[in-house]
Amino acid sequence: MRTLRSRPIHKLSDRPPTGQVIDIFDGRNAADLHRWLEQQPAGWLAAIEVVCCDPHEGYRSGITRARRDTHLSDSVKIAADAFGIVRLANQALDGARRRVHNETTGRRGRKRDPLYHARKLLLMGAERLDAAGWDKMLAALDAADPADEIRECWVAKEHVRDIFRADDPLDAQQHLDEAIAWCEHPSAPPELATLARTLRRWHTEIATAVRTRTSNARTEAANARIKDVKRSARGFRNLHNYRLRILLAAGRQPCQTQPVTPIRTRRPSLVA
Repeated sequence: MRTLRSRPIHKLSDRPPTGQVIDIFDGRNAADLHRWLEQQPAGWLAAIEVVCCDPHEGYRSGITRARRDTHLSDSVKIAADAFGIVRLANQALDGARRRVHNETTGRRGRKRDPLYHARKLLLMGAERLDAAGWDKMLAALDAADPADEIRECWVAKEHVRDIFRADDPLDAQQHLDEAIAWCEHPSAPPELATLARTLRRWHTEIATAVRTRTSNARTEAANARIKDVKRSARGFRNLHNYRLRILLAAGRQPCQTQPVTPIRTRRPSLVA
């Protein structure tokens, strides 16, 4: 039996309101993105103003290199996707919950464990919790978080969410500084150290995302169509065919079909 190697496939989408998939390329590092940018028309590259990407160093390095080697303008701004940054904060919170639970119980979480039972409430936004949700979450923290490590990670997650909820870029900058300071506190849990380094490295790109109000929301929404394409075909072995099917379903050149001619049926005859 032959085993097929899975490869990372990444897509690029247009800005709102279209959000259509522009193209997909094979790979996830800077060289793959730079190679794709080199193949694009000079006029199209010169018209790009903002590039929004996940907080992955390969994307930023590829765009920075393309500024020097392609027709991509030096004034192109790089924005960090809000969903990607918040996802890192959620991962830090969830990692702390798992670690604290393993340290206190010596096993994985089970259905009746307080922290496991409240795991989704911890990831939910504070403004979306009702009174019952607050009581359930706080009761779980009081019962199974002896050193308040999970509570500190939850506060850090809300600080990160406040960055992108701010309407004023100056307020967002203040929230970003508060989030970094909270995560870098000497008594902070170890999961927040990684989050703090990411926030500091992507400080400029996060501020750009708030100022330009750009995100990968449309790109993430295209995942549903892409998964439908892959599911309906039971998978693809050929990347070229996979790319064409994705562009046909969610690309910038939708399928154009001929108008259907209406069928003229015979009028029913009346029977006396």
